[in-house]
Amino acid sequence: MKRTFFLFLTFTYHIAGFSQIDVPPETLSNKQQIKKFLDAAMVYPKEDLAKRIDGKVKLSFTIDEEGYPVDVEIISGQTAGLNDEAVRLASRILWKPALKNGKAVKTVQTFTIDFNCSHYYRVVKERGYGEIEFYDIPFDKNKNIYNFADLDETPKPIIKKRFINLGHYIQEMLQYPESAFRAGIQGTVKLKFVIENDGIVSNIRVDKSVGGGCDNEAIRILQSIQWKPGIKNQLAIRSHASMDVTFQISSNKIQGIPNRQSTGL
Repeated sequence: MKRTFFLFLTFTYHIAGFSQIDVPPETLSNKQQIKKFLDAAMVYPKEDLAKRIDGKVKLSFTIDEEGYPVDVEIISGQTAGLNDEAVRLASRILWKPALKNGKAVKTVQTFTIDFNCSHYYRVVKERGYGEIEFYDIPFDKNKNIYNFADLDETPKPIIKKRFINLGHYIQEMLQYPESAFRAGIQGTVKLKFVIENDGIVSNIRVDKSVGGGCDNEAIRILQSIQWKPGIKNQLAIRSHASMDVTFQISSNKIQGIPNRQSTGL
């Protein structure tokens, strides 16, 4: 059965304070990755889920010069719980800001999130959890995303004990794409992403591509991993992260080199 995703990815924008722009804004992740992030991160409000309340929430926000969504507002909403969840999700999506004369400028963006109880039940069954409550530490509620060097504790993957470490997990779980194997494609896929303050991975993008299906396989494995988030000042925070996954045919091995800190967006 074909799955219906929560997000209608028909973005509209207008520039604030300028008549035109040279390059429009775009999300750091592609549309497919945004859809998968929303499926992983959404927490349907209990009361609305019990009453089986479905509906669309249309939002408006400003993409600032650094690519953060700010001043998120509801254009047309549903219940208070669904509105709050839509704002929470939209606030986590990072952007490449619009450009005018080579400089980043603010733009106003809108999009719609569609809440559907039936789809949510299917997603929860697939992902294996409903509410995201892994930790006893409070969340940092600001938008800041930190580098590993600035943290008191770095993020840690949550994997089964039978795996020695994250590298071992990647090596055991990766499946060499058939098209890449037949074409003799080898190389290292470099991924950048954000580990959210609830341990969900967001804003995945390919920093170095290999092709032949290797990029998608590396992303698939990354999305299968849940994390204990980084800690700063006794708060769970958002952090930049990166991961290298090396595909090698000659040695009949697939090597993963995780947790290399990215320096920024």
